[in-house]
Amino acid sequence: MKNRFLFLPLSLALVLSVFAEHHEHSGAGHAENSNSLFQATFLGGYDYAIGHLMQLAEAIPADTYDWAPAEGVRTVEKTLLHVAAANYMLAAKLGATLPSGVEPMSIESKDHDKESAIETLKASIDLAKKTIAELEEEDLATKVEFFGMQQNKMFIVLTIGAHANEHLGQLIAYARSNDITPPWSK
Repeated sequence: MKNRFLFLPLSLALVLSVFAEHHEHSGAGHAENSNSLFQATFLGGYDYAIGHLMQLAEAIPADTYDWAPAEGVRTVEKTLLHVAAANYMLAAKLGATLPSGVEPMSIESKDHDKESAIETLKASIDLAKKTIAELEEEDLATKVEFFGMQQNKMFIVLTIGAHANEHLGQLIAYARSNDITPPWSK
C-alpha cells in the first residue's frame, strides 16, 4: 500500500519536471525547441502512424492499387489520395498556403499510378508536419471554421492524426485481404 502512495507523487514530480524543462527551453532564443509539448508529442505519434501508412503504400503492389473490398468503397489508390486531400485541407485550416495547383477537393477524383499516389501523399504529409511544427503554442486555441462549426486549431491538428490512423487501419485490412503482410509485422 505504501508503494502506491509513493507512485503518485513520484509520477507527478516526473511529469512536472519534464513540463518545466520544456517551458524553460521553449522561451525566446531557443528556436530549436519552438514546438510546444503538445506539438512535439503529436508529431512523434503522427510520424509513427504515417510511417506505417507509407510502408504499406510501398508494400502494396501497383496492380493492387485499384482493389477495393466492395463496390462503392475506396480503392487502395483512392484511400491514399483521400488522406493526402485531407492533409492539404486541414493544413490550410491551420494557415498553410497550399502549393500552386493543389485543389484538395479534386485530388481523389484524379487517377494516379502507384508512384504518383505515393508522391502526392508524401507531399501532403510534409506540408501538414511543417504547418503543425510552425504553429505558435498560443495559436492552438484559435478558432477556425470546420464543416460549419467553430473548432480550435488543436482540434484540427488532432483530426489530422486521427484521420491518418483511421486510414492506416483501413489499409492494413486491405493488405491482409490481399495476403500482403505489413512490413513491420514480418
